[in-house]
Amino acid sequence: MEQRNSPNSFSSSDSFSSFESRGRDGPADFFSDFKGHAVVDAYGVHEGVYLGSDGRILAACCNAHVRRKFVEAKPNVLVAATHPLSIYRVLYYIEDHAAEFSPEDRDLLRQEESVPIMNELHEYLLSKQADFRVLPKSSLGKAVRDAPN
Repeated sequence: MEQRNSPNSFSSSDSFSSFESRGRDGPADFFSDFKGHAVVDAYGVHEGVYLGSDGRILAACCNAHVRRKFVEAKPNVLVAATHPLSIYRVLYYIEDHAAEFSPEDRDLLRQEESVPIMNELHEYLLSKQADFRVLPKSSLGKAVRDAPN
């Protein structure tokens, strides 16, 4: 097992851990005393960890994984996949711009600029989820279904 800090052992918000197995035991042990948001990759084992936490752990799925689903869908549905990809492009621009900011200023910039853009993405996803033409097993359907998780 490789581990760089337990989520409760220091004050920074960054923590990383990986395990040899894809089982639930490693993450469950790692997060046993944790309370807060955890960025996870949507692999099913993590669901059991944060759902079994009695509300202590709130999952925030990785947007890189979500974005990749739209990249995969783009050859099949160019226009429908381009819109969310353009939203991600703006979010990456904001992050690049904020790289040299203090944590407080970066948080303020995200609240002012990124939150409205994420709300736009959320509305787009809801509209596509309600669209009967977006088949659940299509590449776009999978991207739209997986994104809110």
